[in-house]
Amino acid sequence: MNYKLEQLDAFTVIGFERVISNQTAYRDCPAFWQEYQDRYMFPLLSRGVPQGDLEQAIWDNRIGEFGVCVCLGNDSFRYLIAGTYQGGPVPEGLTLFSFPASLWAKFTTHGPMPKAIQALNTQLFSEFLPSHPELEMTMGVNIEWYSKGDSCAADYESGIWIPVRQKR
Repeated sequence: MNYKLEQLDAFTVIGFERVISNQTAYRDCPAFWQEYQDRYMFPLLSRGVPQGDLEQAIWDNRIGEFGVCVCLGNDSFRYLIAGTYQGGPVPEGLTLFSFPASLWAKFTTHGPMPKAIQALNTQLFSEFLPSHPELEMTMGVNIEWYSKGDSCAADYESGIWIPVRQKR
């Protein structure tokens, strides 16, 4: 698997949140993305100019660059369609989530969504982490990263970031 370790300063994301069941995640997360795109992104991109505080926050914070998974420990997780918070108002319907400074393992993949990111996620948690005991997750979170471009293209780049520490 392609990955690199990178130390990141503390940062905050802003986004739309939904609680998702672990059992239905591979269906429910793409459905949430489709709903977000249909309701917000496609109209905003077609106009090219934000209208109102909510669209301005989407535009300014690049909401849609990340999918943030926060484990709830009860067979479900918080999922945010998010972007890096740049400051300013937090319109109703959006939420903030902060990460402390941490070492992150950043994994990349190529291929159409959602299949490519789901395959990477499965491989990361079922194969990679169990076979690399020198890396330990430090929080019950992970971040899906999405590049710009055609998310249906065979060469579309995306990734998953997990906070880790290196065991000695």
